[in-house]
Amino acid sequence: MIDALILAFTTTIRKLPESIVPPAHVGTAAPAARSELPAVAVGLAQTELSVSGIGGVVLEQESDPAQWEQRFARRLSGRLRIDVYAAAEAEALSLATEVLQLLGEEAVALRGEGVLRMGAAQWDRVAATVLPGETTDPDAKRQTLELDFVFERVQQETPGPGGVITEVRAEIEPPVEEDFQIN
Repeated sequence: MIDALILAFTTTIRKLPESIVPPAHVGTAAPAARSELPAVAVGLAQTELSVSGIGGVVLEQESDPAQWEQRFARRLSGRLRIDVYAAAEAEALSLATEVLQLLGEEAVALRGEGVLRMGAAQWDRVAATVLPGETTDPDAKRQTLELDFVFERVQQETPGPGGVITEVRAEIEPPVEEDFQIN
Protein backbone atom coordinates (compact mmCIF):
# COMPACT_ATOMS: atom_id res chain seq x y z
CA MET A 1 0.00 0.00 0.00
CA ILE A 2 2.83 2.39 0.85
CA ASP A 3 4.54 1.45 -2.42
CA ALA A 4 1.38 2.36 -4.37
CA LEU A 5 1.21 5.76 -2.66
CA ILE A 6 4.89 6.56 -3.34
CA LEU A 7 4.53 5.32 -6.93
CA ALA A 8 1.51 7.59 -7.50
CA PHE A 9 3.52 10.64 -6.44
CA THR A 10 6.81 9.77 -8.16
CA THR A 11 4.99 8.94 -11.41
CA THR A 12 3.19 12.28 -11.25
CA ILE A 13 6.35 14.28 -10.52
CA ARG A 14 8.10 12.55 -13.45
CA LYS A 15 5.63 14.40 -15.70
CA LEU A 16 7.64 17.59 -15.19
CA PRO A 17 9.56 18.56 -18.33
CA GLU A 18 13.01 16.97 -18.55
CA SER A 19 14.51 20.47 -18.71
CA ILE A 20 13.24 21.00 -15.13
CA VAL A 21 14.14 17.59 -13.69
CA PRO A 22 15.01 14.40 -15.62
CA PRO A 23 12.51 11.58 -14.86
CA ALA A 24 15.41 9.33 -13.80
CA HIS A 25 16.21 11.86 -11.03
CA VAL A 26 12.79 11.40 -9.39
CA GLY A 27 12.53 8.52 -6.91
CA THR A 28 12.76 7.56 -3.26
CA ALA A 29 16.46 8.18 -2.60
CA ALA A 30 18.54 11.33 -2.33
CA PRO A 31 20.96 11.93 -5.18
CA ALA A 32 24.34 10.33 -4.56
CA ALA A 33 26.43 12.93 -6.40
CA ARG A 34 26.28 16.44 -7.78
CA SER A 35 25.96 14.99 -11.30
CA GLU A 36 22.47 13.72 -10.31
CA LEU A 37 21.14 17.25 -9.67
CA PRO A 38 18.44 18.43 -9.86
CA ALA A 39 16.55 15.62 -8.15
CA VAL A 40 13.39 14.89 -6.18
CA ALA A 41 13.10 12.24 -3.44
CA VAL A 42 9.68 11.17 -2.15
CA GLY A 43 9.16 9.42 1.20
CA LEU A 44 6.91 9.24 4.22
CA ALA A 45 7.43 11.31 7.35
CA GLN A 46 4.61 9.64 9.33
CA THR A 47 1.71 7.29 8.63
CA GLU A 48 -1.33 5.74 10.23
CA LEU A 49 -3.17 2.75 8.76
CA SER A 50 -6.91 2.20 9.25
CA VAL A 51 -9.74 0.29 7.60
CA SER A 52 -12.71 1.81 5.82
CA GLY A 53 -16.31 0.66 6.08
CA ILE A 54 -17.26 -2.01 8.59
CA GLY A 55 -14.25 -4.18 9.29
CA GLY A 56 -12.75 -3.03 6.01
CA VAL A 57 -15.76 -4.14 3.92
CA VAL A 58 -17.02 -1.25 1.78
CA LEU A 59 -19.22 -3.25 -0.62
CA GLU A 60 -20.81 -6.67 -0.64
CA GLN A 61 -23.09 -7.69 -3.46
CA GLU A 62 -24.26 -10.66 -5.44
CA SER A 63 -22.63 -10.38 -8.86
CA ASP A 64 -24.77 -13.19 -10.31
CA PRO A 65 -27.06 -15.79 -8.72
CA ALA A 66 -24.19 -18.11 -7.82
CA GLN A 67 -21.44 -15.57 -7.07
CA TRP A 68 -20.78 -12.90 -4.43
CA GLU A 69 -18.18 -10.18 -4.47
CA GLN A 70 -16.73 -8.08 -1.68
CA ARG A 71 -14.65 -4.94 -1.77
CA PHE A 72 -12.30 -4.16 1.07
CA ALA A 73 -10.61 -0.82 1.67
CA ARG A 74 -7.71 0.30 3.80
CA ARG A 75 -6.72 3.89 4.41
CA LEU A 76 -3.30 5.30 4.97
CA SER A 77 -3.05 8.83 6.29
CA GLY A 78 -0.08 10.86 7.33
CA ARG A 79 2.56 13.16 6.01
CA LEU A 80 4.42 12.77 2.72
CA ARG A 81 7.91 14.24 2.52
CA ILE A 82 9.27 15.58 -0.75
CA ASP A 83 12.94 16.61 -0.79
CA VAL A 84 13.97 18.74 -3.73
CA TYR A 85 17.72 18.90 -4.47
CA ALA A 86 19.50 21.42 -6.69
CA ALA A 87 22.91 23.01 -7.12
CA ALA A 88 21.75 26.49 -6.02
CA GLU A 89 19.10 27.94 -3.71
CA ALA A 90 17.16 29.65 -6.49
CA GLU A 91 17.01 26.38 -8.46
CA ALA A 92 15.76 24.46 -5.38
CA LEU A 93 13.00 27.03 -4.78
CA SER A 94 12.00 27.01 -8.43
CA LEU A 95 11.86 23.20 -8.61
CA ALA A 96 9.87 23.01 -5.35
CA THR A 97 7.37 25.49 -6.77
CA GLU A 98 7.08 23.46 -9.99
CA VAL A 99 6.50 20.26 -8.00
CA LEU A 100 3.71 21.81 -5.90
CA GLN A 101 2.09 23.39 -8.94
CA LEU A 102 2.13 20.07 -10.81
CA LEU A 103 0.64 18.18 -7.85
CA GLY A 104 -2.17 20.74 -7.71
CA GLU A 105 -2.83 20.36 -11.45
CA GLU A 106 -2.77 16.57 -11.18
CA ALA A 107 -5.05 16.34 -8.10
CA VAL A 108 -7.86 14.66 -10.07
CA ALA A 109 -5.48 12.08 -11.57
CA LEU A 110 -4.00 11.42 -8.12
CA ARG A 111 -7.52 10.91 -6.76
CA GLY A 112 -7.97 8.19 -9.37
CA GLU A 113 -4.83 6.56 -7.96
CA GLY A 114 -6.31 6.59 -4.44
CA VAL A 115 -5.14 9.94 -3.03
CA LEU A 116 -8.37 11.17 -1.45
CA ARG A 117 -6.89 14.30 0.09
CA MET A 118 -3.62 16.18 0.08
CA GLY A 119 -2.64 19.57 1.37
CA ALA A 120 0.56 21.49 2.02
CA ALA A 121 1.63 21.07 5.64
CA GLN A 122 5.15 22.44 5.83
CA TRP A 123 7.62 24.23 3.58
CA ASP A 124 11.11 24.31 5.11
CA ARG A 125 13.81 26.82 4.26
CA VAL A 126 16.36 25.85 1.65
CA ALA A 127 19.33 24.26 3.42
CA ALA A 128 22.82 23.30 2.37
CA THR A 129 23.29 19.54 2.34
CA VAL A 130 26.09 17.06 1.77
CA LEU A 131 25.31 14.43 -0.84
CA PRO A 132 26.22 10.84 0.15
CA GLY A 133 28.84 10.34 -2.58
CA GLU A 134 30.51 13.72 -2.14
CA THR A 135 32.89 15.37 0.33
CA THR A 136 31.89 16.68 3.74
CA ASP A 137 31.44 20.20 2.35
CA PRO A 138 27.82 21.07 1.56
CA ASP A 139 27.60 20.72 -2.20
CA ALA A 140 23.86 20.94 -2.84
CA LYS A 141 20.75 22.74 -1.66
CA ARG A 142 17.71 20.88 -0.31
CA GLN A 143 14.16 22.19 -0.06
CA THR A 144 11.81 19.98 2.00
CA LEU A 145 8.06 20.03 1.41
CA GLU A 146 5.61 18.08 3.52
CA LEU A 147 2.05 17.27 2.49
CA ASP A 148 -0.73 15.83 4.65
CA PHE A 149 -2.55 13.07 2.77
CA VAL A 150 -5.26 10.43 2.94
CA PHE A 151 -4.77 7.47 0.59
CA GLU A 152 -7.23 4.62 0.12
CA ARG A 153 -6.73 1.31 -1.63
CA VAL A 154 -9.79 -0.78 -2.56
CA GLN A 155 -9.40 -4.49 -3.30
CA GLN A 156 -12.04 -6.82 -4.69
CA GLU A 157 -12.41 -10.40 -3.53
CA THR A 158 -14.79 -13.08 -4.71
CA PRO A 159 -15.55 -15.44 -1.80
CA GLY A 160 -17.43 -18.02 -3.87
CA PRO A 161 -20.92 -19.19 -4.77
CA GLY A 162 -22.09 -19.61 -1.19
CA GLY A 163 -21.60 -15.99 -0.34
CA VAL A 164 -19.51 -14.64 2.45
CA ILE A 165 -20.89 -16.80 5.25
CA THR A 166 -20.73 -20.39 4.09
CA GLU A 167 -21.77 -22.18 7.26
CA VAL A 168 -23.23 -21.42 10.69
CA ARG A 169 -23.05 -23.96 13.47
CA ALA A 170 -25.83 -23.70 16.06
CA GLU A 171 -25.85 -25.54 19.39
CA ILE A 172 -28.88 -25.68 21.62
CA GLU A 173 -28.06 -25.98 25.33
CA PRO A 174 -29.71 -28.44 27.77
CA PRO A 175 -32.31 -29.73 28.31
CA VAL A 176 -32.72 -30.38 24.54
CA GLU A 177 -29.03 -30.85 23.63
CA GLU A 178 -29.23 -30.70 19.90
CA ASP A 179 -27.05 -29.20 17.22
CA PHE A 180 -27.34 -28.60 13.49
CA GLN A 181 -25.67 -26.73 10.65
CA ILE A 182 -27.15 -24.13 8.37
CA ASN A 183 -25.60 -24.09 4.90
